[in-house]
Amino acid sequence: MIYGNGLISYDTFKSYQEDPKYKTAISEPMSTRLLMFNTTTGPLSDINLRYALTYATDKKAISEGILNGIEKPADTIFAPNMPHSKQDLKPFEYNLDKAKEYIEKAGYKMGKEFYEKDGKMLTLVFPYIATKTLDKQIAEYIQGQWKKIGVNVEIKALEEKNFWEETDDLKYNVLLNYSWGAPWDPHAYINAMATVAENGNPDYEAQLGLPMKKELDAKIHQVLVESDPQKVEELYKEILTTLHEASCLCAFNLPIYNSSL
Repeated sequence: MIYGNGLISYDTFKSYQEDPKYKTAISEPMSTRLLMFNTTTGPLSDINLRYALTYATDKKAISEGILNGIEKPADTIFAPNMPHSKQDLKPFEYNLDKAKEYIEKAGYKMGKEFYEKDGKMLTLVFPYIATKTLDKQIAEYIQGQWKKIGVNVEIKALEEKNFWEETDDLKYNVLLNYSWGAPWDPHAYINAMATVAENGNPDYEAQLGLPMKKELDAKIHQVLVESDPQKVEELYKEILTTLHEASCLCAFNLPIYNSSL
């Protein structure tokens, strides 16, 4: 039995799946791989661009092309089998035409290859920890996908210490992130979204550009101490709906896969 994220490569797992000497099984989703958008500074402070990137990300293609179909596309921040997480939220479908509409709604015009505004190319900085080869593969795949809609992505390989320093200082536009998985989701993870940490907390800081941030944090703190089960469900519906409609945590997080490994 293997429990945890990244303890075995997907190629290795696939080889066991295809070997008749072994029988393999995958659990229900335990956590979610996410794209975190920096809403505080830079282009993604505009919700229209966050919507555009959401529509421009082909989650199915990444699932099948990089993750061997082991991680499935996700439409919500938490897998629906997590407590309080099965909400009636309309998913963002892959649609390049809609993506371009939202970019232009943000005031950008297409240049020779990429969109531009005020003489500046629409460029997003996407850092990753250099030792994480899978993160690099996903970042490169997304770079190629977003190029189709005229968005330039600069991928930066960083040592882990530098990576966390830059994310704490909000020196990025988008990065890969993960929900914490069982038994911490959804309670502990949403608490991180609403809590300032002594050593920095990108889950909190990336949301600072949301106009409803204060109200959202108050609801998160309320749901964590609420004893009435019905009120807990109501609050989770409000919290998850707000994050989804602000462009899917897409105010700052874009769920990509429910991860069981």
